Amino acid sequence: MLSALRKKYELGKYILTREGLLPFIEVAFLFPLRLLAAYKNLYIYELLLTEQRAKGFLPEVPNFTFEIISTGQQLRDLTARGFDFGIHFVSAEERLNKGAVMFCVFVGKELAHIRWIAATAEAKDSIVEIPCRVDFSKGEVYLGWSETVPRYRRKGLLVYTYFEIAKYLRKDGRTKVRAMVTKSNAASRNAHAKLGGRICAEGRYLRLLWWKFWKEKTFIPE
Repeated sequence: MLSALRKKYELGKYILTREGLLPFIEVAFLFPLRLLAAYKNLYIYELLLTEQRAKGFLPEVPNFTFEIISTGQQLRDLTARGFDFGIHFVSAEERLNKGAVMFCVFVGKELAHIRWIAATAEAKDSIVEIPCRVDFSKGEVYLGWSETVPRYRRKGLLVYTYFEIAKYLRKDGRTKVRAMVTKSNAASRNAHAKLGGRICAEGRYLRLLWWKFWKEKTFIPE
């Protein structure tokens, strides 16, 4: 709990300093509610790491840079060179130290898109609290959450980053990724379907204070 509070304090300080009072008030208002409870109704997608149609695909943004970051030192070096990770910098180094890998697209020095992956249980736990099943011993990888800056959405950044992730993981002998998508998130569901993903399971997650409930079952189409 103290660790979570410290992270939120650092995040709040960053938002107040960089983005102003109104975004800070919004985060400060929502934070106590998120500490008390969380509920998510999810689909779990399975994507095979095939070659797909990645060759020659580029996002529709100018002057972009793609970075794969797997260590805290890489994160600090890029920051020193002026790359701005925004609020993601607050928790990134801890996740990297636990084995998670961060894939980023910058436009100029501004972070436009970010996605995390985890190839171990410890890494997965650092980026998501929901205990969905991923069989790391059989080459599966958890495809974590992604975020795109609003003005760069619908420009192919999610698809481009996924192709780069697939290429990265194939070199490591990985065969499959699993990703969770909120059932109400139609845009993300469509994107995963276009990438060849299939719904293999569905789950419900509930957290009330320190009590957590997770139910996962094989998906049966209606």
